[in-house]
Amino acid sequence: PGLSSPEAVLATAALGLAVNFWVLRVLDHDHDHAGRVHHRAARLHVLADLAGSVLAILSTTLYWLGGWAWVDPVATLGITVLVATAGFRLLREKPRESCHH
Repeated sequence: PGLSSPEAVLATAALGLAVNFWVLRVLDHDHDHAGRVHHRAARLHVLADLAGSVLAILSTTLYWLGGWAWVDPVATLGITVLVATAGFRLLREKPRESCHH
């Protein structure tokens, strides 16, 4: 079909990038929970969102300017592998760590 509004996609991805940078800063200053599984999981979630925003900006720009439609699914697969790998690491750690303070 084609990209009907690349400007809207880029604006949304840029807003998501800015919000997630702010959230990451908040998480990184939460020293009470730093290092705990739930804190690392939240940080992983935000990092995945950040990567998704960066890749949305990159893939939209490449598709819009160069017609490279293949970049978006490749970037999505890359993010999926990274998040799944990190998520499985967290799941393996979970039994060793208590959720209680």
